[in-house]
Amino acid sequence: MQSGLEHNKLVNDLDAVIDEEKQIQQDPYMFTRIMARFENRKQVVSNNKLQLAFQTLAFVVLIVAGIYSGIILGKNYTNRNALSADYQHEVYYLDELQHENMVSVFFSDDSK
Repeated sequence: MQSGLEHNKLVNDLDAVIDEEKQIQQDPYMFTRIMARFENRKQVVSNNKLQLAFQTLAFVVLIVAGIYSGIILGKNYTNRNALSADYQHEVYYLDELQHENMVSVFFSDDSK
């Protein structure tokens, strides 16, 4: 085991190494090099009016198609409140079962 003095020396050495790693050496010319790269970049600007017209047309067509499909979907929606005749009969019989005592249904003597 290390003695307290050796332990303190080791901790101090580690702190010195960590502090040395934290120090950032600044490059005074880094900002100017980065700005020079941005200024020297060739900016692509499209002056093609035909391309701009096609992009606008495509955008309008997509918006109109979205609105049209929404209207069609809205018209196809039907309210299912009108029940079919078979379903109404099933509901009637199921409703009758709720009113009857199940013991009397199962143990009734219908064989007469």
